[in-house]
Amino acid sequence: MKTIRQRLLPLRRLPLPPQLVHDQIPAIGTPFSSSSSSSSVYDSAASKINTTLTQDELTKISLLLPRLCLYNHHSTAITLLDTALLTNLSLQSLPLSILSHSLASQSDFALTMSLLTRLKHHRNALLYSSPIITMLIFSYSKQRKSKEALKIFHWMLRPGSPCKPDEMVYKTLIAGLCRKGMVLDALKILKNMIDSNLVPDYDLRSWVCMCLLREAMIGEATELSETLNSIADRNISDHLRKVSELLDRVINNWIE
Repeated sequence: MKTIRQRLLPLRRLPLPPQLVHDQIPAIGTPFSSSSSSSSVYDSAASKINTTLTQDELTKISLLLPRLCLYNHHSTAITLLDTALLTNLSLQSLPLSILSHSLASQSDFALTMSLLTRLKHHRNALLYSSPIITMLIFSYSKQRKSKEALKIFHWMLRPGSPCKPDEMVYKTLIAGLCRKGMVLDALKILKNMIDSNLVPDYDLRSWVCMCLLREAMIGEATELSETLNSIADRNISDHLRKVSELLDRVINNWIE
């Protein structure tokens, strides 16, 4: 682990305010919470990677990432994370919510694109990219930067992307769009979710229907609610197709 040690040495003396370590984005609904169903999958896959970190090295990295963000050394923080992901570690052991929150606070979106590019070409991209990108969308949505969150979402849809949007990404993004009043965009993302054969949960359905009601689209809200609630365990594909057709009609009428 010579590379990581070399990155730690010149920055180990930077002061770290104690409150910064605790001032993280709430873990509820994030891909790194202990309740995440995918957590065990990532940890299990990570155990197959040969390179390991000592506890001392992991502690130094965990303290260094917030320190770099505090002093606006985001490029160095991204490089350090890129290197650390070559090792056998659990994402829960790193304060990634601080890095994600800090990146979302910047006016320069190029820093986030730099991280996305590194993840795309990382040798462990399939292992780590999905939860990290989900965290970024969570951070941008939390700060009501829905346009930037949309950019990350569309980046995930590009050919060659290391991961595709899952239920957590869709729910986080649509919730953020609804809070921002970007109803048309929320409907488009919901249609994309339906077309990906993913079933929205009760909360997500309620958010979208409430948005339509606020736009005085009572008929559309009622029809969408009834169609979504008709999705059952059987013939899911047929019900999803009906929902997609309904959303397509609502979206087209909105645009016209």
